[in-house]
Amino acid sequence: MTKKSFTIIWKEFSQDSPLGEHLKVTQDFSLPYLIDEDEIKQMENNQITDLKEIHLIKGIALGYSDQPDLDNIEYSKTLFPIILTDMVNNLQIKDTETLLLDISAFIRQENGIEASFMALKNATEMKPKSSKLKFDCCVTLYNLLQENLFPDFKEGVRLINKMADEIKPEEISPELRKHIKQFKIG
Repeated sequence: MTKKSFTIIWKEFSQDSPLGEHLKVTQDFSLPYLIDEDEIKQMENNQITDLKEIHLIKGIALGYSDQPDLDNIEYSKTLFPIILTDMVNNLQIKDTETLLLDISAFIRQENGIEASFMALKNATEMKPKSSKLKFDCCVTLYNLLQENLFPDFKEGVRLINKMADEIKPEEISPELRKHIKQFKIG
């Protein structure tokens, strides 16, 4: 399976834009949108139509740890939970946790395991109490470490051990609980 390369673009919005009014913002803000290699080509040829919700959800999942040179970045990131909750309601998904798990699986399929890990790592920072997100992040990180794809093995081991310790077994599926101990390395 070929993974698509991607880029994250930050689109600026004014406080009085329709989206700004919908979100009830108090200042101008920016949002991250993920576009893949096909869309990048379309954009370069001025053929891309518009950015859709899926671009924004993937952009939030991967752009959360992004540090663009924007004045309003910290304020913008405070809007992510509101936007994700809005998306959960619009798409009739169970909850934000499920949305983040689903989008990281989609990112894995489209953009590869490294991008999926980044999305899951960001998701654990957005929802630090989620054992399900930490479990999926551990699975992905474990695979990266096994395939020698994580850039700093020692840091990866430290991170997987830390996350595995934070997983509350009662919050994940009973058939998966036995795997938590397998994440522990070293």
